[in-house]
Amino acid sequence: MSLLQIQPLGLVNPSNIWLIQNSQENLPANINLEINSQVFTFNQDFSLDEVYKVQEFDQNIKRNMIGEWSPEEGLKMTRVPIWERRKDLTGVKVVAATLKVNQIQSNLDNVQAISFYSISEHSLYICQ
Repeated sequence: MSLLQIQPLGLVNPSNIWLIQNSQENLPANINLEINSQVFTFNQDFSLDEVYKVQEFDQNIKRNMIGEWSPEEGLKMTRVPIWERRKDLTGVKVVAATLKVNQIQSNLDNVQAISFYSISEHSLYICQ
C-alpha cells in the first residue's frame, strides 16, 4: 500500500509516525505532508530523512537528513529540534490570532461558573 492510498483514510497526520523505504525520485509530489507531519524515509545508503511540505498544495517536498545508520556506529541522529529544522517557511504568510482570557481567581468559593477557553489547531472550543 502506498502513501497515496493511505492518505484518504486520514492516517497520514501528525499523530502517526511513518517510516518508509523510499527515494526522492519515487515519493509522490501530490501527497499532503503537513509541516508538522512525522513522515520519515530511508534509502539504500541508510540515511534517514524527514519529509514535509510548507503548504498543503505545494509540489515541493522538503527533505532534511536527520540521521544515518552504519554497522560500525549504529544509528546517529541529529539533536537539532524539529522546529529549528523546519523554521524556513519560504515566504509563506501566516495568519495568527490571540484570545485574551480573564485569569481565574485563586479563591473559588464565590465562583459559581468557570469558563474555560482553548484554541486547538483547527477549532476554538469554549467549555463551561
